[in-house]
Amino acid sequence: MRERSYPPRLAARLARLSGAAAALLAGAAASLLAQGDDAVVRARARTWSASTTSIPLVVDGRLDERAWTEAPAIRGFRQVEPQQGAPSSHATEVRVVADARFLYVAFTCHDSLGVAGIRVRDLRRDFDSRNNDFVGVVIDPFGDGRTAVGMEVTPWGAMQDFQVFDGDAATRNEAWDGPWQARAERTATGWTAELAIPWTMLRYPDPPGNFRLNFYRRARRTNELSAWGDWPRALDASRLEYGGQLVGISPPVSRGGVRLRPFVVGTDRRATPGSVAPDGRDLQAGGELLWSPTPTSLLEATINTDFAQADVDNEVVNLTRFSVFFPERRQFFLEAASLFEAGTSGALQVRPFFSRRIGLADDGTPVPVRGGLRFVRQGAGVTMGGLVLHQGASAGLEGSTFGALRVSRPVASRGRVGALLATRTDRADSGGTTHDVVGAVDAFWRFNDRLTTTSTLSVNAPGGGGDPGVSASGSLDYRSSTWTARLAEVLVSRNYAPRTGFVSRTDVFMHRPMLGYDWRPAWRPRWLRTFYWFAASELYTDPDLRRLQESSTELYVDFLLENGALFYPDVFFVTQRLPAPFSPVPGVTIPAGEYQFWRPNVYVGSDQSRRVSADVRAYTGRFYDRLLDEVTTTANVVADPRLGVQLSHNYNRFRGQGEPITTHVMRGVLRGAVNPRLQLSGTWQYNSARGRQSLNARLSWEYRPLSFLYVILNDARAAGPNEARFNAPGRELLVKWVHLGGR
Repeated sequence: MRERSYPPRLAARLARLSGAAAALLAGAAASLLAQGDDAVVRARARTWSASTTSIPLVVDGRLDERAWTEAPAIRGFRQVEPQQGAPSSHATEVRVVADARFLYVAFTCHDSLGVAGIRVRDLRRDFDSRNNDFVGVVIDPFGDGRTAVGMEVTPWGAMQDFQVFDGDAATRNEAWDGPWQARAERTATGWTAELAIPWTMLRYPDPPGNFRLNFYRRARRTNELSAWGDWPRALDASRLEYGGQLVGISPPVSRGGVRLRPFVVGTDRRATPGSVAPDGRDLQAGGELLWSPTPTSLLEATINTDFAQADVDNEVVNLTRFSVFFPERRQFFLEAASLFEAGTSGALQVRPFFSRRIGLADDGTPVPVRGGLRFVRQGAGVTMGGLVLHQGASAGLEGSTFGALRVSRPVASRGRVGALLATRTDRADSGGTTHDVVGAVDAFWRFNDRLTTTSTLSVNAPGGGGDPGVSASGSLDYRSSTWTARLAEVLVSRNYAPRTGFVSRTDVFMHRPMLGYDWRPAWRPRWLRTFYWFAASELYTDPDLRRLQESSTELYVDFLLENGALFYPDVFFVTQRLPAPFSPVPGVTIPAGEYQFWRPNVYVGSDQSRRVSADVRAYTGRFYDRLLDEVTTTANVVADPRLGVQLSHNYNRFRGQGEPITTHVMRGVLRGAVNPRLQLSGTWQYNSARGRQSLNARLSWEYRPLSFLYVILNDARAAGPNEARFNAPGRELLVKWVHLGGR
């Protein structure tokens, strides 16, 4: 096919695009300054002194011990949602007590309906914060507004925790789990929660200073979010300039500690139709040694690392030409995971280092991790992390060794600069060795509490020779209670393909302006909370700007109801230039060529906090040279927070070219629990496009913080008309014991 060149038209388009994006950002800034709602959101000088006790508290959710009754209460929560800065409509009290081992936090949550007003969907760890009652505390042990940990608890005692870097919600790592404890108690007037946070988990400096922290609560029945220090609703609880300081505490000076986390896992494998794995049984042991040589550092050694308990990936039908990004779910890699991130996320993923490259082959097949070391040092000054891991044999390789070194340091009080170096050494079965190296430098700057910018430059020297590849990105973000604006630019050269990282597409230059407006007019009906208007464009060109690859413009408006239900129509206008044919699903081949089409979508979702809820997203219209009908439905039935079922179905029907072709992705999830520490879950999935059917059933007992007994059944087999596309690993039963000991 003859290539078409677009220099004049494309140059004009880029000029208009850049000008429009700048105008949008300027307009957002001007509009915000004229708005009154943000004027009530100011960083206030708040301080609070914790009480002390020499008697360890019993963490049971009942606040009847003397230390609690004598501790002064924090009150006066203000709304973040729905009425920014207004007094909370649900009274909340917080008390803080400290002893030699723990920082204790207690919440008393009043509700006019008592227990009847509580809404909790399930008891799983890392619950959905949008659709549950919960309270939370976020703590910055260094007091510099950069590194924070957060802990959240529901009225049934379900727990969630996270790490944040640079006070940026984009770095929020909710998959991380810390060794804290929590219990909750439901009462006639609402509920109470009690948290015990080990000092060793917080990694404060020596000598310790004043901690920055904040407390917050979601009352899901009224869909209200309130906080001790309310922040602009477009931001996040981790923005601790809106919180306060905890003074008068005397945390122990840490002299370091050693913890052991051994594990034993037994496996029984059986073949299923299409299996590639033989029958067999094995017993494996391994574990980790964790040493804190200083209060702010951690050295971890691992041997025979096992990920049997990791959550399974969701099945998807990928209708694009590019790789799908699956997040890291394995606990070993989640400690300070955001520290190693340098690159971009969102529409175009560029990650020089991505831990899922370790222990997994390119097709997702597990590869044994024989051992390695990891080091993390966090502080108010230089933050650094490093790792070296060796994995065993995989397809055509005798073994591979991964290395990564990350250094980051603050610039003044608002910025950060960092550097990353990652390597991969592969030893082939034939005896040859290749070395892949990627380096990156990045920067972050916060002009004020609303306007930030980020940038990254990365170079990759591929193993086996070849020209180096380059990636560069920059973004400008503006967020207020009313406006959200963003301009992102990403360049990826043809040869940029680090084998230590993830890149969704290469040989491309992306331009993405975006603007959102949270409109809450006085005349809106009482049942409607907001109209959220959104517009975004994505323009992809060759790096030399001579050819248009793809463009897409999205427009929609959210109708968010007071009860949390959501309705929005949106429309995409798409231009695609395909240099070669591609097949999104078996039986469908899109020819090379140029295409222009538009596609309308609609989403309807009921109140997801109810016992019965559902949502539907539907699309029908052009898809390249044919028509595509796509419907995704999800239904939830919660008999009790201890028992619930979720069913989902993704349906695609391609028509307009020969006989219609359909695909199905079905998922059923059953969750049962005695309490948040003893749970049984089962996930069944079927993907007709891959010819795959799988079952993952897991019994999990957390008998002490981060010490578990697992019983896991995995059953994956070829199924359906496209079963030849999938090689099933078979059925396996695993029993895994992991114990965290020491201090």
